[in-house]
Amino acid sequence: MFDELGLDVITRNQRNHFLEMIEERYMLTSTIITSQLSLDQLYAVFGDSTSADAICDRLFHNVYKLELEGNL
Repeated sequence: MFDELGLDVITRNQRNHFLEMIEERYMLTSTIITSQLSLDQLYAVFGDSTSADAICDRLFHNVYKLELEGNL
């Protein structure tokens, strides 16, 4: 589970590690990601367009998106 993805700036090293983790899990098991950002906004979080394409392609393929609204 990745909690609050996009909350902090992602460095190049973190982005590479994240891509490796997503690659290992892709099409093998489920991954839960929470974020306050929309899918479009998440793309920008990864910075480098090549890495962002690779990560988002794997994250958004066969995705179940739940948008929650309400007051705390």
